[in-house]
Amino acid sequence: MTFERLQQSLEQFNKLLPALGVIFTIVIALAAWVLHDIQPLHLLKRIVAEQQGFDYAEQQRRFQQQVVANHVAIGQAFLDDQLYDQAGDEFGKALAIDKLHVGAQIGRFIVEAARQIKQDFRPQAVERQLDFLQRQQPDNPYVHILFGDLAVQREDFAAAKQHYEAAMQSGRQPAAAYFGMGYWHEIQSNLTQALVHYQKAVERSPWNQRYLNNLAGTLRKLGQYPESIELYEKILTLDRDYLLAHVGIAQSYAHSRKLEMAKRYLEQFMTLAGQQTIIDQPKNQATWNFHNTLLETPDEKRQYALYQLGLMQFLLDRQEDAKRTMQAARAIKTSIGTDIQDAVAEDIALLIKANAEYAVQTGLFKQLYLQ
Repeated sequence: MTFERLQQSLEQFNKLLPALGVIFTIVIALAAWVLHDIQPLHLLKRIVAEQQGFDYAEQQRRFQQQVVANHVAIGQAFLDDQLYDQAGDEFGKALAIDKLHVGAQIGRFIVEAARQIKQDFRPQAVERQLDFLQRQQPDNPYVHILFGDLAVQREDFAAAKQHYEAAMQSGRQPAAAYFGMGYWHEIQSNLTQALVHYQKAVERSPWNQRYLNNLAGTLRKLGQYPESIELYEKILTLDRDYLLAHVGIAQSYAHSRKLEMAKRYLEQFMTLAGQQTIIDQPKNQATWNFHNTLLETPDEKRQYALYQLGLMQFLLDRQEDAKRTMQAARAIKTSIGTDIQDAVAEDIALLIKANAEYAVQTGLFKQLYLQ
């Protein structure tokens, strides 16, 4: 019975607690009023103001966290497509708000490693940075992609395949992994598999100029000229200043026996390539690879395009135009002039393979201008 009475007493006390709290608050307020001349209403306002301040600070903190998370997510989306400059901007914005955010820090390291591979190639320095990143995040797909790119440059194809496959099997399945694997197949002349992987890359990144260009070029190599031309037209509809696509579509038109259209696009190339603002655009600064001849400078790209234009003019029996164009090509002094001529000779071989009737004319062109 004693326990039951005690329990009943406690229950009654608990019921009185709210009232006691109010009474206690009133007593404290009255005491503050009497002893310190603090108005009860002012005290309540102060308590409310402080609470509102705490709530606002918490809202600000959560908002900043969300902003940082958004920048990191956008940066990772750019990494999916190998758009490293844009990714770097997003990670930088995130770090400006939260300097210690791990995801943004890792993203920035990845961007720096990619830039080193592209601009200041020092394999050992890049490897050390990638090794550090992989220790932090062993399954990071972007680290695997960069390891794959590095391995391709070293012609370590087994290692490149391993890293690209690891990236493709990740949760994000970035387009860059499929593009890397497509390029891996292309440089080994496995064009059917290259096409499959380039298509998957474009499915994940439908507006990526580089991915679309490689897909269009592979379609041409497989003899699918209408599909190749359609894709190049899509690229140039998106951006008429993309110089590499002008060369690619010209080759596709030439292979499909539409020499006048090929010549027209090469002439457009020369007009655009003469404008410094267009040449300086990042998309036109990228290295071009034609038959393992790497074209890096604007002069090298112009010289290659002039050889292509001269060839089209020659095949169209516009000999004087061809002669002037070839003189302009030879007037450009580059350190890889012989390599460029070799690449053009490879292009001619592919053109003859697609259209045997050009064999005699192209043979004469080679005798006159490729020496």
